[in-house]
Amino acid sequence: MEWGTDSATDATKMPLAGGTFTGDVTFTGDSSNGLWDKSASAFVANLTGNVTGNVSGSAATVTGAAQSAITSLGTLTGLTSTGNIDIDSDSTKLRLGADQDFSVFHDGTNGHIDNNTGTLNLDSPSAIKLFHNGSLKYYTDTDGLRGGDDVKLKFGDSQDLKIYHDGSNGWNYIQSVANNIAIQAKTGENSITCYADDRVELYYDNSKKFETTSYGAIGYGYFYVDGSSGIAYAAPDNSKVSLGTGNDLQIYHDGTQSVIEGTAPLYLKGSSVVIYKGGTTEKMLQCNGDGETSLWHDNVKTVATSATGCTITGTVSDSKGDLRNIPMNYKTGAYTLLASDAGKHIMSNASVTIPASVMAEGNAVTIVNMHTGDMTITQASGLTMYNTADATTGNRVLATRGMATILFTSSTTAYMSGAGLS
Repeated sequence: MEWGTDSATDATKMPLAGGTFTGDVTFTGDSSNGLWDKSASAFVANLTGNVTGNVSGSAATVTGAAQSAITSLGTLTGLTSTGNIDIDSDSTKLRLGADQDFSVFHDGTNGHIDNNTGTLNLDSPSAIKLFHNGSLKYYTDTDGLRGGDDVKLKFGDSQDLKIYHDGSNGWNYIQSVANNIAIQAKTGENSITCYADDRVELYYDNSKKFETTSYGAIGYGYFYVDGSSGIAYAAPDNSKVSLGTGNDLQIYHDGTQSVIEGTAPLYLKGSSVVIYKGGTTEKMLQCNGDGETSLWHDNVKTVATSATGCTITGTVSDSKGDLRNIPMNYKTGAYTLLASDAGKHIMSNASVTIPASVMAEGNAVTIVNMHTGDMTITQASGLTMYNTADATTGNRVLATRGMATILFTSSTTAYMSGAGLS
């Protein structure tokens, strides 16, 4: 292609004053073709206007004074490169935007992506990944940002707070290096506070309700358990529920017995109080307010109080037997009373001696002569035994089938009355 003024009529001529080429224009960069200055041994001149089609060349370097001839680049509507685009100077920026708001560069030590206006958006139809020294640390997915096992999210100048998942044991950690941790559901209001080598506290509406201690825990307020599992509180044997400043009341099970133990009087208060056999509906004691109190034996009521006294169903006994009966001590020879004879009657066919300092105040003994002859009741030394018929003291004779009762007013004084005495 040649330079010429008749380019309008000759398509093989290149216009000197400009024009429009359609199709391909090739500059080979040698001395016989192209924009070449032989004296400068370089490409020169301005390329103005629009170029449509493909522009290519084996080499094209603008150097020296020719750079001042590049006064305008025009508008680049599209650029395709099959190789690298290199900016070989440190701190030289690739700048984008009408006001060059976005730039990418390397300062010789670090790489920079600077966005001076608006928001910096990173978008990808798949994951955006963050690496450190070639190792993947975080990446995005449809749920948000994700990190792999043992990848820690760290906060603070000294990395004081760490959040991570331990892949070896499956645990999730919120970890403070040495300081305290506060979890706040609302700004300025604590929900949980954790103190290094110390207590953990739980709050309700910024009011502390629970605190751990070196010996257990402290509650502030009261505890409510819904009991939906059927058990509201469980503890092993000998674990005590202690109440009072000095642990004055304790409730526990020692492995054999269930115990309510206190150092002060124990009161049970209720409109009615009923004690049942464990695990059954069998009553053992029932106390009705303003009414009857009753005792039960094997779920059968045997004792009941009333406004006028007490009703007992069955027999009433003491160590000597049924209180409706007078137990008998049968003797066939001379006999001296023992303390165990109190409350009994002695059936004897021989003499009976009444000793001193054996019986106690209030004791009584009845002697019956079952012999066909008289028998002697002997007053032992140290005892004063009065005959209530004449106020005399001393030994007495009890006739055949006679009966005498002796009442002790002290261990050394007794009174005797009966039938057949002389």
